[in-house]
Amino acid sequence: WRLMECRIYHANEQPNMKKMKISLRLLILLLAVIGFACSPVKDNSFTITGEIVSAEHAEVEVFFYKNMITNEMEKAVAQLDENNRFTVGLNSDISRLVFVSIPGRTIVLYVKPGETVDVTIDASDADIQAMVTGSSESAMLIAYNHQIDRNYGQMLVINRAREMDPDTFTAYANEVYEIKREFLDTYPGSASLDPAFLQLMRSTILYEKLGSLFGYAGMYRRNMEEGQPDLPEAYFAFANEAGLIDDMHLPARSYVNFLNQYIGHHLSDPRFEGTALSESSRRFVAALELLSGSSRDFVLANQLISIMIFGGIEETQMRMEEFLTVAGDPDIRGVVEAEYNKLLALTPGNPAPDFTLTDINGETVSLSDFRGKVVYLDFWASWCGPCRHENPNVVKAYNAFKDATFKNAKGFTVYGVSLDTNKDRWVGGIKQD
Repeated sequence: WRLMECRIYHANEQPNMKKMKISLRLLILLLAVIGFACSPVKDNSFTITGEIVSAEHAEVEVFFYKNMITNEMEKAVAQLDENNRFTVGLNSDISRLVFVSIPGRTIVLYVKPGETVDVTIDASDADIQAMVTGSSESAMLIAYNHQIDRNYGQMLVINRAREMDPDTFTAYANEVYEIKREFLDTYPGSASLDPAFLQLMRSTILYEKLGSLFGYAGMYRRNMEEGQPDLPEAYFAFANEAGLIDDMHLPARSYVNFLNQYIGHHLSDPRFEGTALSESSRRFVAALELLSGSSRDFVLANQLISIMIFGGIEETQMRMEEFLTVAGDPDIRGVVEAEYNKLLALTPGNPAPDFTLTDINGETVSLSDFRGKVVYLDFWASWCGPCRHENPNVVKAYNAFKDATFKNAKGFTVYGVSLDTNKDRWVGGIKQD
């Protein structure tokens, strides 16, 4: 920083105009720098506080989904203080749907970066609407879920399918949609709410309706009696309406669910049939053909993640190459590439990632402790029937090969990783098997 001299000229004193112009430019530059330096810093976190009335448990879980492709969560667990209050801070530079969960009850908030939202939840009675301050959007969302969604939630609507014919159910789904839309349109102060939140709500209720219509078709077909006619093609007219596929709806989970239903509806098309293709690959190919933009990228990513989990490495690599060729959404690409890199680290020929766990005696055991041996890594649990059935064979293999010499290793051992959360059952399963 430089201090600038300011002079007041007397009436009989002639200023140096050249110096004045330079000083003026410096003053303008200084003011611009000050304005930039003093502009508000963008918040990248928010705080949830609250009280649990009639609390029966000491913990509150607060979380949001970082993305809807892998459903990765950002989560924090807070302990209630002596007044049954809690405070949680989470990092996010965008607005989020945030879930506040206690045993038997979960409420949803809409929280913007920089906000502190306070909520009061009665743990003894779910019929008592939660109270919220610090977020007008959260107040509306809580009112909507308590007054509307608990009576007309998507699964509740679909469950009415068994008692309705196609035309009656279509009319009912439209009626529910109008009820939800009327709530949004008439909610006091809705015009002053965050436009992104209002769009999220409108997208949610629209694609819940369309998802319910697809859900009815699935339930109808599962419960068809012999000789009963299939749904007429006219029933699916809703799926051909213009403008249904639009990236602006992607923040709504009901929209991404609809996209997968939409792709599933078209799988009977001969273009997407093929015995050599897995179900996920068929959906991948269909999405390439039927969708565009970030909506296409999302479905491709969703199916590619499924292929990574359940398919082979060759299928994964082939679909990954296709994905990288067409996917233009950088955020979606980033999620998929991160998952793909994790998978590559576990492909045959790569060093196994090391980890350390505690055995039944409280001693730490690392996978690297057995370097130089062939290691059978076995994930099991005492409650897993097929695992328990196989355990005697694992013991036989260990006894048969524990002192064997292999081409690149000497000795064989088993590193068993239990998914049990109850130590007594874990130890009991080991002793029995």
